[in-house]
Amino acid sequence: MGATVAELRHRPVVILGAGGHARVVVDALRSRGERDIVALLDYDRTLHGSMLDGVRIVGSDECLADYPPTSYDVVVAAVGFGRRVVRYALLEQVRALGYQIATVVHASATVSPHATIGAGAQVMAGAIVNPGARVGDDTILNTGAVVEHDCIVGRGAHLAPRALLGGRVIVGDMAQLGLGCVILPGLTVEAGAVIGAGAVVTRNVIEHTTVVGIPARPLTREGLDE
Repeated sequence: MGATVAELRHRPVVILGAGGHARVVVDALRSRGERDIVALLDYDRTLHGSMLDGVRIVGSDECLADYPPTSYDVVVAAVGFGRRVVRYALLEQVRALGYQIATVVHASATVSPHATIGAGAQVMAGAIVNPGARVGDDTILNTGAVVEHDCIVGRGAHLAPRALLGGRVIVGDMAQLGLGCVILPGLTVEAGAVIGAGAVVTRNVIEHTTVVGIPARPLTREGLDE
């Protein structure tokens, strides 16, 4: 179920992953000053015992058992752009253990009180979500992404930095929108589609199709509606 920014939970969190995206998540959580970040977990054993921006990397994912779901929420930052299926599987595994996935909204993001942010979504610095927009569970709106009025963004989608959706755009589940791409108003990007960096999408994109360029054209197969 979605929520407004004012309704976000404030329990302490454990972050899965200690790479670049984890640093962005840590910064976003700290910007609001409402969450205690108690630990980072990462499979890379060479990182264990070290610090990432002041947060200790305590061990691998099996250490999650030390932080019971009755007291802690989780942020999944282990898998970024380009590996959506792996990230989704990890999210489902964590939920199956009884954890809530924390919703992350940077203090500098602009989210209309008339927009809805899904559970486990991440809205990073400078992102804009305008009135009537609905952002799905587990979606990432990365730095400076813009979701205009009345857009619908499906579950597990990832909008890379500076991706721009015009008004009334529909983005399907697990779609990936690259750096600085533009989706013109009223269009649909179906589930699992990939939009290349800097592309300008002028026609609907069918599911599991990759499009690139200005105007955007299919890279892998015919995939734009006439």
